[in-house]
Amino acid sequence: MVGFYHDVNWKMHSYLYDGSVFTTFEVPGSVWTDTWAINDSSQIVGSYQDSNGGTYGFLYDKGVFTTLAVPGATSNGAQGINASGQIVGDYHGSNFVRHGYLYDEGVFTTIDVPGASPPATNFYGINASGQIVGSYVVVNGDSFHGFLYEEGVFTTIDVPGAADTDALDINDGGKIVGTFNDNIRSYGFVATPVIADKTPPVITISASPATLSPPNGRLVTVAVSGAITDGANGSGVQASTYQVTDEYGQIQPSGSLTLANGEYAFSVALQASRRGNDRDGRRYTITVSATDQAGNRGDALTLVIVPHG
Repeated sequence: MVGFYHDVNWKMHSYLYDGSVFTTFEVPGSVWTDTWAINDSSQIVGSYQDSNGGTYGFLYDKGVFTTLAVPGATSNGAQGINASGQIVGDYHGSNFVRHGYLYDEGVFTTIDVPGASPPATNFYGINASGQIVGSYVVVNGDSFHGFLYEEGVFTTIDVPGAADTDALDINDGGKIVGTFNDNIRSYGFVATPVIADKTPPVITISASPATLSPPNGRLVTVAVSGAITDGANGSGVQASTYQVTDEYGQIQPSGSLTLANGEYAFSVALQASRRGNDRDGRRYTITVSATDQAGNRGDALTLVIVPHG
């Protein structure tokens, strides 16, 4: 665990707590040091001020302090680090505008919430998947809003009824912690992510008969049946269809399915014929497809064959 404290002279110091012992440490030559995050490799990030009044972020790794300073920034801070050593923080640019940044393998990348203005964007935490949390304001004097940043997309996080919301950290399971206030008191919160349905429906299928013999050219009724389920956390089957494909390229039946308690049954008439030189027999492919309400599609198929011999 890492953090910071004030002594009797109100000077700020950082500490590492290993479960039984507090160890105080400071960036050498700093006026104050505050520490914000530690990862599983014991890499620590925070901020410090030097004797000239400059404020910088730092990385402490195996006894070595490395200054983190965004080029051209007037002040810097480092607030979060994940298992891969990616670091997030924020800095002040021109006109005291605050920007968020990601520091990865020696490269600073500025990332701002679209439409935000001073004091703009604050980055606080990052998890192993690269999800970032923080807070922003749209216009000066507006309330703070928390956010989740993932794969280039910002999602606002506001506690219902709160005057301000700050998202301060995120774990590898996507749970977010932060603070909010109602203009009277401040509170903590935990936000549990809603897991998106990315699982397609599961389909079983069988056809009877699966072999059409003899190849005398007659139409044979083939009964097709099975079940379609969307799993315990699925969003429900929205549409289901079937399609018969003939390897000879002739048009074959297709249509929509009706489910009864998750099961389906339909019949198609297929011709028991084949070409004389077709040594492996004629193949009909029957495919059943289903799409759930989240847009996930599942498919299952079975073969009906007119054999050569």
